[in-house]
Amino acid sequence: LYVLPVDEEGKLDFVFVCGHRGDMPEEARPFVGSVTWDSGSAKVSNHEPAVMEATSEGSCLTCLQSMRLAPTLPAGKRFEMVEWEDTSTEEQKACQYQRCLINPVRVGKIESVE
Repeated sequence: LYVLPVDEEGKLDFVFVCGHRGDMPEEARPFVGSVTWDSGSAKVSNHEPAVMEATSEGSCLTCLQSMRLAPTLPAGKRFEMVEWEDTSTEEQKACQYQRCLINPVRVGKIESVE
């Protein structure tokens, strides 16, 4: 998990999940807070991984859709989660975990509250 500034004024940041630390841009900041999912939880603060495992009953899609983030934010900021979207089609089922190994996926935004 990482945070990427969108504007120079610091009013909007996007939160991403990725499969490899090498996929994070140089300007990325660590996501600080907690992440929970259907079979676990983790507190993160310094680019450490949150190791998510799908349960035997669920798929990686179910696990990723159950992910909830609770960032530690300063006063004047708020967080809005973006629901995980299944990018599979009937013709081509795609593993959603492999999706974030290929390209980071935006899972939320942090914005200034005025």
